Amino acid sequence: MITFRNYKGCRVFIHYKDGMGVTRALITGHNREYMTISVHGHFRAAETNEFVTVLILTKDGVHEYSGKMRRSTAESQTAEIGLFKGRVKEDRAAKRYDINAPATVENLILESGKMALRSPVKVTLVNLSTTGALLQATPDCFAMDSVVEIKLGITSSLSTMHGKIVRVRSLNTTCAEYGCRLVLAF
Repeated sequence: MITFRNYKGCRVFIHYKDGMGVTRALITGHNREYMTISVHGHFRAAETNEFVTVLILTKDGVHEYSGKMRRSTAESQTAEIGLFKGRVKEDRAAKRYDINAPATVENLILESGKMALRSPVKVTLVNLSTTGALLQATPDCFAMDSVVEIKLGITSSLSTMHGKIVRVRSLNTTCAEYGCRLVLAF
């Protein structure tokens, strides 16, 4: 049995099963009886009953659902998605979804509170899962085990996540990857 709750106002990523893109949207309503969410965003018109994967960003983490587009119109930028349980499990703890969106890191999170950086660090959120995220930035931006506040700009609002750096890998002299375990999202 799927746990369904009121996600109204939460940000959502919709991943199409054909691999032809990811849509960022806002949940504008829900129907508990039919287990559907209504979303508003810039997305393609989908076939009725097209299967999608939905990542919902909430205050207590990222929730993953499989779903089916019930209605969608590109003109009105609205869709209704029926949610249900089930997904193809990867060999990983959680499935990754390609996001490739710009983001910034403005604060480090310390035991004593937030510490503002002198200037925000521009990063790319490469992918996201229910347990972590992969960032790309210039080398030597973040140290292992540091906790960073990641702000993802989605249209006019911001989604904020806290991630602990658990892996650092230099790709070249101008770019490095930072693997983060999500410790808090709000």
